[in-house]
Amino acid sequence: NDNKKCKSLDKNEQNINISDQDGIYDYYYIPASNTPNLNISIGKISGAPDKPIYIFVDGQKEQIQINVNEDMTGRPIVFMYLGETKIYPNPWSPGQYYSSGIVKLLSNHKFRGVMYSPYSDVFASIEGEGNDERKGPGTPDFIGSMAAKNLVLQDNNGDFKFEQFALPGSSGNTSQGGESESISGKAELVANRVNPKPSWN
Repeated sequence: NDNKKCKSLDKNEQNINISDQDGIYDYYYIPASNTPNLNISIGKISGAPDKPIYIFVDGQKEQIQINVNEDMTGRPIVFMYLGETKIYPNPWSPGQYYSSGIVKLLSNHKFRGVMYSPYSDVFASIEGEGNDERKGPGTPDFIGSMAAKNLVLQDNNGDFKFEQFALPGSSGNTSQGGESESISGKAELVANRVNPKPSWN
């Protein structure tokens, strides 16, 4: 109900821009609608790096595409979508099928946050500098966690580093460097129970 903190989009709105230039909210709510696709563009975001921005997509979508256009050095993004990937027969090609309910993260910049879509297929394409000797050691290009029914990672010198994030309302919403003890007792969105500081390259 606080318009200064929460932005509820029109149910027919298909394109969302999140950046300092467009004005930043703490929460974005995308209601269920007949609009089949959703495009989210993430630009320059400043602010405290321990204060996430939450995006919740309600209902079912055919495809959600998230484009990261700037390195995320400020507030992280916690994206939540509970729609599911479904397989349908293709009416124009007997014997073939198509998928609906796909989430795509496309980025050649640093992304920090959570992709929480436990019932849908998530495709993440991370293009980064990596350890290019001409540019020096690369920094992780995805920092956070992903939850998906099926997860496909495609990268070119992209790094992946785990970080925990708590649910909205928890004090100290994030923990730096995957330090699980600093988030103990809080409601974790995606938890790691195997390696205290996992990292993939």
